[in-house]
Amino acid sequence: MFAGLPGIGVGTLFYVLMALWMPLWEIPRVIRRTSSLARWRLIAQQLLYASGIIVTVMFAERLLLWILGQSKVAPFSPARFARA
Repeated sequence: MFAGLPGIGVGTLFYVLMALWMPLWEIPRVIRRTSSLARWRLIAQQLLYASGIIVTVMFAERLLLWILGQSKVAPFSPARFARA
């Protein structure tokens, strides 16, 4: 069994994606004029938490790479194969 880093699992990914989806989900309510300021406060709060998670994971990655002495490591991403 593999134990990963806390905070970067499937549950966290789902939470971040749902927090990023919330403003898009609220737009039809704005158009119908049924949205409220309280809803947008909640959306802003969730977006703040989600961006905090993203920044923290990015910082932890850079810190671990620096500790390991591998600051020039390129991430493994499908986008790197698209380079010409």
